Amino acid sequence: MTNDTITGGIQELTQEQIADQVADGIAINSGPAFFSNKIYATVSPVGMRLTFVEVNQAVPTPAYRTAVFLSIADTLALLELLQRQLVLTGHLVPVEKET
Repeated sequence: MTNDTITGGIQELTQEQIADQVADGIAINSGPAFFSNKIYATVSPVGMRLTFVEVNQAVPTPAYRTAVFLSIADTLALLELLQRQLVLTGHLVPVEKET
């Protein structure tokens, strides 16, 4: 191990990788988190637009909260991330594919 690495668990991280993770953490928590209870997905040949809205009895029409556009590759990465997080928290049980 050199001066610029820290060993933790099974992965050895460099100071640069640690700084990148800290920067990611700051970016993740820097903006507001709007409540949304309905999501619309619009697929195009180059990606997917996810539109988040809030629906409740007090407001008859959905209230727009935010939208993002992801490339197909980023959409698939989001799918994998969500599945992994749901499995880790016990909200999703992985199913073995039949062969």
